[in-house]
Amino acid sequence: MLEVTSQSRRYSDDILFVINIGSEKIVEDEVITNIAAIELNLNPAKTERRRFEKVDKRLECKNTNTGKMQKLQYLGIEFDGKYCFLRSSSISRFYRNLHKHVKRAIWQSIQNGTQAINLKKIYRRFTALDEAEGSSNFITYAKKTHRLLLPFSKINHQITDNIVIKKIRAITREKRVGST
Repeated sequence: MLEVTSQSRRYSDDILFVINIGSEKIVEDEVITNIAAIELNLNPAKTERRRFEKVDKRLECKNTNTGKMQKLQYLGIEFDGKYCFLRSSSISRFYRNLHKHVKRAIWQSIQNGTQAINLKKIYRRFTALDEAEGSSNFITYAKKTHRLLLPFSKINHQITDNIVIKKIRAITREKRVGST
């Protein structure tokens, strides 16, 4: 069923199989056999199983171990049976990084003895406003991912340039209020 050659060895910690109900054991045995053949192991603690069932014209995603509703997570995307989202931990990490860089820009302006904060680099790094050909950051990744997953994506509701700009303005407003 699966063919793995020595030339196809590559590290991967995310593998997703979408299979028909009833084929789980056959596919799992085949995967374990082929992975063992190339001297790798699966981590049972990280193995997750979800079952999608159609309920009232929508898919419900359930954890097969607990029977509870639980989103499918794969490569930083969550799927709830209807829509795709970015993982909240990815968005939180993005905002922590943004906050750190804005605070650093504020600190540098204080060290330079100026009130002006150079936000050009921050806007370039954390928004797609100055989107140059081939430039890439978290916002451009989110936009591309949203377009790829349409009509099932809600990523544009989670993070946009407008949301990021409001956050930058809020942080810089704190600085002005704090420095007076």
